[in-house]
Amino acid sequence: MSMNQPVPLRSGSARSVSQLSSKNPAVFDAKPHDEHAAHELHQYIHNDADLHRQQHHPIIKNLMHKKARGIYDSGKAHKLFGYLADSGAQKYHKEHGAAHQPWHHAFTPSTRHEVARRLRDDFEGEAKTGSYDHLVPKKYAGQAIKHSDEVTGAKFNDEPPKGVDAAHHSALQSHGYKYSHETKNHVHLYKHPSGRSATHYVGTTQLYKHQEEGAGNSHASIGTLKKALSEVHGGGK
Repeated sequence: MSMNQPVPLRSGSARSVSQLSSKNPAVFDAKPHDEHAAHELHQYIHNDADLHRQQHHPIIKNLMHKKARGIYDSGKAHKLFGYLADSGAQKYHKEHGAAHQPWHHAFTPSTRHEVARRLRDDFEGEAKTGSYDHLVPKKYAGQAIKHSDEVTGAKFNDEPPKGVDAAHHSALQSHGYKYSHETKNHVHLYKHPSGRSATHYVGTTQLYKHQEEGAGNSHASIGTLKKALSEVHGGGK
């Protein structure tokens, strides 16, 4: 459906806005959402510059702060994106909706709930790949960010995650590196409080002076890795 066409109301799919909780905009009824309307609203929110500047970006920044502090809650993030879904629905309807149809009929509670879930999932996916690391406050720079949706990640100072050589993992941790996350390309990222970082992929570890460097020194042998770590950081902890 074109962005210039209003989202049609499906018979029996709407509820009165008075039935929504003013404190919990993301908690909607249990009726099936309108997939067509959900897709339209989801894309509209991502493409609208005003919504991005005024609400979407601030939400992402807020949630990255929470991740850095270790207090991120996926359920609460869903609720937060519910406010954005409401704002997007009202703005879309004002621009493209039919005058006789209320905005909360065009985008039912279930539909907005689904859009909020998709926005939350979008955020978690991008955050996991490091796309929003630049939004983390400077005082948290260099600290590993724990992502609540990780399934392959290891707890800090715990067993190595799946796909990481145990000896390499131990050597990195003994020199102050903390495991951060696995990227979508299956590269495992470690971060050091000094701002240095390391990646591990298929038995090989690369060390970087700074996280933004495009290339690092590669070490497949545990012996050369330990030597390099000692040269950079001194003896292990």
